[in-house]
Amino acid sequence: MGFLHSATTVADSLKPYEEYLLGGLFLVAGSYAYIVARSWGFAVGTWPRLTAGIVVVLSVFVLIQNHLPQWLRSLIADGDTMFSRRQTGSATTASGSERVTDEGTVSQALVTALFTIGYALAGYLVGFLWATPLFVFTYSYWNELGARKSGLLAVIGLGIAYGFAIVLGVPIDVGVVTEAVVP
Repeated sequence: MGFLHSATTVADSLKPYEEYLLGGLFLVAGSYAYIVARSWGFAVGTWPRLTAGIVVVLSVFVLIQNHLPQWLRSLIADGDTMFSRRQTGSATTASGSERVTDEGTVSQALVTALFTIGYALAGYLVGFLWATPLFVFTYSYWNELGARKSGLLAVIGLGIAYGFAIVLGVPIDVGVVTEAVVP
């Protein structure tokens, strides 16, 4: 109970700042992706630059939403998001039954950000090919999909990552640690 309890306590204390943390995380990631995509040439880098640019603009909107006009603020703050099910107090599970959550539970948006940071760090250390199934399994299992479905999704994620590496010829199977261990 030690590490999980500590992580939950820290995440719960960050709850009032989650919109700023998530907006900042996506702003940094989008900015970095845009900068990197600029060096890829026009044809190859158009889609990544466009996607990263949209992420940057929307992240800035989230960060400055309190200073925006009411009509624009309502689009950002009141929208039904993928995270709103757990934040509103109840969610329908896959079997159709209602699951009631506590007011004091950690927001799924914040946990998603922490999982994303962990995925990026694991990808940097051991390579995204190996980090992808680990991320998919843990995130799916945390979202109560069960071990079998999470395992199946992890295998599918590994297949997609492997296909990505083969088709684009990108060495995503190597990280800082694996490069030092495996020559």
